[in-house]
Formats: sequence, C-alpha cells, structure tokens
Amino acid sequence: MVRVRRRLLHATRALREVLAQRRRDREAGLPVQPLGPRARRLGFVFAALVRQRQLRAARAVRRWRRRPAWTGRDDHGAWVTSINTMLNEDPEVFFDTFRMTPLVFNELLALIRPHIQKRPQTMYLEPGHRLALTLHYLASGNYQKFAGVHFSIPKSTASIVIRETCQALWTELRPLVLPEPTVERLEATMEAFWERWQYPNCIGALDGKHCILQNFHNFREGEWLNYKGTFSMVLLAMCDASYKFTWVHIGGRGRRHDAGLWRETALCQRLENGTFPLPAPRLLPGGSVVTPPAIVADGAFPLTPNLMKPFRQPEIVSDAERIYNYR
Repeated sequence: MVRVRRRLLHATRALREVLAQRRRDREAGLPVQPLGPRARRLGFVFAALVRQRQLRAARAVRRWRRRPAWTGRDDHGAWVTSINTMLNEDPEVFFDTFRMTPLVFNELLALIRPHIQKRPQTMYLEPGHRLALTLHYLASGNYQKFAGVHFSIPKSTASIVIRETCQALWTELRPLVLPEPTVERLEATMEAFWERWQYPNCIGALDGKHCILQNFHNFREGEWLNYKGTFSMVLLAMCDASYKFTWVHIGGRGRRHDAGLWRETALCQRLENGTFPLPAPRLLPGGSVVTPPAIVADGAFPLTPNLMKPFRQPEIVSDAERIYNYR
C-alpha cells in the first residue's frame, strides 16, 4: 500500500511538471507540443486518484455529530464533579493528583488565562478545564488518549489543548523561573555553592539527561538512537546549589554526545565570546590563587576556563585530586 501511494505521488508530481512546462511555453509564445503517451498515462492515474478520493469521501458518513462518550462532559465530567470537589474541599487529594496545591493552581490559572481563553461555543472548554487536563497529563505521565478520556475529551482535542496550554505556561513562567542571569544572581549562587558544598567560585552544575521517546515513522532512526539502543531526546540542564534549574537546552538528538550539544548552545558561545555576565575572578579560600567563576560538569564535557570537570580515574595520583572529584 505504501509503495502504491509513493508511485501515485511521483505520478502527480510528474504530471504537474508537464502541465507547468506547457503553461510556460504558452505564456512565452512558443508552440505547445501535444501530450505524449507518458503524460496521458500520468493524467489517467491522477484522475483515478482524484475519483478514488471523491468516492471515499462520499462513503464517509458521520454516525453522530458528537460522540455519546463526550456529550455529558458539562454535566458529569471530571472537571465539574471530582476535580472541583478536590479543588474546594479536599486539597490533599488534589495535591496527589496534580502535584500542586489549589492555591498554586489558581495562581497558574490567573497567569495563563489570557492565553488559553477561547470564545464560548458548542465544544467550549473553560481555562480551568484546560489547565487541569494539561497538569493531569504532565503529572501522571500517561497517554494523551487516556487523559482525554478521564476528562471526557477526544484525543485530538486533548492533544491541541495540552500543546496550547504548555506553550502558555512556558511563555508566562520562563521569565519567572528561568530569568536572564545577572552578576548579582551568579554571585549569590557562588556563595550558596561554597556554603552548602564547599566548592568555590561555582555558578552552576551542568549535566545531560536522555529522555526516552517513541521512534515515530518520520524520524531518522540513526539521529535519535542513543548509545543504550533506545530512542531519546537530550536535555541539557544547569542547576544551582539547591537543585533548582537555572538554564535548560531541550531538543538534542539522542545520538549526539553531550560535549557536541554543549558547544552548540547559546550559553557556551556566550561564555567563549565574553558576552555572558560573569562575576569577577576571586581568590580561592585560604590561598593566593585567583580563579574565574566556573560551571562544574562530568567527564563528558570539555575542560575550559569556565567549565570544570573531574580528574579521570586512571590519572588520579594524589589525595587532593581524589578529594576534588569527591566534591
């Protein structure tokens, strides 16, 4: 079946090229050659394809305007029954379900309401319903299909709602959760690393994480297949001394090495060209050596003036190097 569709697609493209050439000849005042046997065959194939689609569309009669499973959503759906009860009367169960308190939920809803408010219509979903569906999907890790069934929403609608709500959350929360770095913030991070972990002049801890995903049919298998034999997308992230994210890079393909992805990020390029707002170099505690602020990472990343990594195990020759790796 796939081979037949591919041939029909090639035939359609070839016919379009022939007709486009005839049109250009006609506009240029050149004599238009009659259609040859190949062009006529392409025309027959194209006409048969169009007729097949017309017949298929004529046979596709909808059984109902709205599936019976979704008709009672406004009366006994999860949003108007159990979730509203949890939101107003049972905050413990609400927290277990959505990983946040009702107060935080209402604050999020107030932030993103202008982005997800839609014009009321037959299939209208109010902003709170949209946010609850998205948070349930993110908190449970379940399929969008099952999240939609729980809220009496078809899979296609659930997919659109989740995508739009996630974009609204990113737009509103990114400046609050991941603000642009400043010298003052980085100096506070350096102080926190020294007080909590006894590591001086550190502005963040960097690492990569492979997020497993399904290999869809339009993926290039070699690009997303990682060294463990699974398909994944790489998340590069940096956190402060309290494990809070301060920078993220999402979308790296699974086969790429962490070091290669790091070199392509805007943060790495800003560190190299000197446009990143780094604090001034400082003396190491108890010594006379001045060192610049640096990010700590594992052995997969390159060693640079602003990126430190541990000593390789076979090359450790002193207790100082061993203690450094431990920290």
